[in-house]
Amino acid sequence: EEVKNGPAAWSRKIRDLMDLTGPAIRISLAGLPVDEQRIQTLKRALETRWAVAQFVLDRLTGFKTNVNSPKAMARILYDKDKMNLPPRRNRDGSLTTNEDAIVSLIGYTKDYISKLKPGGAANQYWQTRHEVLKTILLIRGIRKVLSSYINVPRREGKLFSTYKVTGAETLRWSSAKFVDG
Repeated sequence: EEVKNGPAAWSRKIRDLMDLTGPAIRISLAGLPVDEQRIQTLKRALETRWAVAQFVLDRLTGFKTNVNSPKAMARILYDKDKMNLPPRRNRDGSLTTNEDAIVSLIGYTKDYISKLKPGGAANQYWQTRHEVLKTILLIRGIRKVLSSYINVPRREGKLFSTYKVTGAETLRWSSAKFVDG
């Protein structure tokens, strides 16, 4: 009813979008060819970079650190006997260690460092915290790339996705997990 009584361009646009569903289904079923050798090269490079960054982080904090554990990260960042940084909270008042909180703390430490004399003990204290925060973001980024783009299910050398013609508000196509997961 809205299309029938709406602007003339609406019905034409919907017809155009409907015409694209066939190609979207065919692309979904055909799959995207993947260069397995290149994927494995990227995987090794990312895992090596992750291992180095994890080693550095563990040395900076003094113990094995799981950057994806909110509870462990809150202890490391905010406890008085650890890094003792100012707590960042969600709107409900609970502690947060999400990306926004880490970026905020990076800005906080950078600002604090800029007010200190270079080379002093206080400067090194805050510089260490600054590096820990940057390393946390680096490791999280590497892990996200691995889980979202590298370690994804493939069949017959192809990557399968479900393509959605109207998946985004701006009328761009989007993609999601294939029907078989």
